[in-house]
Amino acid sequence: MKTGGERHEKDDRHTIDDRTRFVLGWSNEAKIAALDQQLATLETWLQGLRAQVAESQSQQKGLRERVKRLHGLVNYRDFRELDWRPITVEIHRAEQEHRALQEGSDVLRTLQAELTSVERDLTKAESDLTAAERQQATTEDKRRIADETLEEAHQVLAATPIEAQDRYFPQLQNMREEVFGEQTLTVESCDNRRREMGEWLQARIDAGNKRISRLLEEIISTMSSFKTDWPVETAEADVSIEAVPEYRRLLASLQDDDLLRFEANFKTLLNENTIREVASFQAQLNKERAQIHERIDTISRSLQAIDFNLNRYICLLAEAAQDA
Repeated sequence: MKTGGERHEKDDRHTIDDRTRFVLGWSNEAKIAALDQQLATLETWLQGLRAQVAESQSQQKGLRERVKRLHGLVNYRDFRELDWRPITVEIHRAEQEHRALQEGSDVLRTLQAELTSVERDLTKAESDLTAAERQQATTEDKRRIADETLEEAHQVLAATPIEAQDRYFPQLQNMREEVFGEQTLTVESCDNRRREMGEWLQARIDAGNKRISRLLEEIISTMSSFKTDWPVETAEADVSIEAVPEYRRLLASLQDDDLLRFEANFKTLLNENTIREVASFQAQLNKERAQIHERIDTISRSLQAIDFNLNRYICLLAEAAQDA
């Protein structure tokens, strides 16, 4: 250690060139490197120890198994209990005698064939029984699921008001016939049919929404055109779906006044009266014109009796004025 730049001490119980024990100097990088090297050496040594421990444990396990087997030998007091050779010879002799009996007896052969047939039938019966048991289990599962589905359906039906049943159930029946036709519904197909009905209804809803969107666009366009053609009558009405009641009141007013019926009559009377009045006005003009000519002729005849100059008189002439 060093203290205050004056006191320096060093532990000399270790090798003098062991850099892991150095404390003097301005940098500790060499000490850190030495410690890292020492750590790596210790880890390598530790891995070797772990391998030796694993090998020792494996050997210990094998020795335990061997000891266990050796302890099992204590139960046998006589070697004949472990000697398998005489038993093998006896078994071989019994098998040969059994084959000789089978080959030399027709009754045994017949019984053996019957036994084989019975065993085959028994195997088939056991297989059929197993299949029937599996079928029974499957049927019971289907019945359980069907009972649960039926209970859920009863709950949904009980929660549905009578008014909704009377209103919607006939519609659903007609839709079911339209979607599935004469298909027979089963418990297993209910979920699939319900999904297909939902998809069919959703498709109809989407198509209806598209038609509604197009209709809304047409209504807005018609409102805009009507508001452009009749700005005074629609000054307080907006071009929006919310303004439909205002347009309905305007339509009701027009229907109550029955202006459409009077429009055709007005046009007819307007055309007929206009032609009649114009003809009458033309006749009156012609009459007034004739009277003007007659009056001018009368004045001219009177002027002929008055000499304007010797053997001369004044005569008025009527000329048409082309005044548009």
